[in-house]
Amino acid sequence: TVKNGKRVLHGEEGEVIGPATIDTHIEKGVKLRFQNRCTLNLYLHNLCREPPPALPGGFAVGEQLFLIGPTATFRNGRQVRYGEKGEVTGPATFDTHIGKGIKLRFDNFYGDFFLHNLCREQPLPGGFRVGERLFYKGPDYQLAKFSLDYGMQVEVVGPCRDAAGRSLEWLDVMQPGGEQTIPCAASNLSHAEPPARSAAAELSAAQ
Repeated sequence: TVKNGKRVLHGEEGEVIGPATIDTHIEKGVKLRFQNRCTLNLYLHNLCREPPPALPGGFAVGEQLFLIGPTATFRNGRQVRYGEKGEVTGPATFDTHIGKGIKLRFDNFYGDFFLHNLCREQPLPGGFRVGERLFYKGPDYQLAKFSLDYGMQVEVVGPCRDAAGRSLEWLDVMQPGGEQTIPCAASNLSHAEPPARSAAAELSAAQ
């Protein structure tokens, strides 16, 4: 991205119009003109005559991905947190990530991320997945004609769409085969069936 807001993407074709003219690139690069009429001084090691190979993981430049790994902290102090969305700009350039990751842009910040820490779908609270069947372990409550009862099995529909009063840690769920979604805190869901209510009460009292 240059000062006038124009962008040149990884893999984009440009025409050589002369030697580089800025001090940092003289004898190390050339000047190119691209279809959007943008001219740039580029280093020789960032150019090739043949189209570049496909990006690792089958991702494409411009694609929007979500971070599903731990918070990444960079030298300038910038942090990228779980669930943040970035745009693919090209292959990773750090030695530790080459062939194993790609470069993403978050606002005006660029960073390398491993493939296993990225996904196309927005991650859900609790690390749960759409369609996953879980057990409800919270207190009984009713919403209109529908209710959530302790120990009930539910199916994850997606992130909570009831924005009013709900935090980012809520999901929409429904009974398997049901039609009505019910908002539920992710902390009240579990892969394992919760203990019987009496045993759960005794465990809570002991704590």
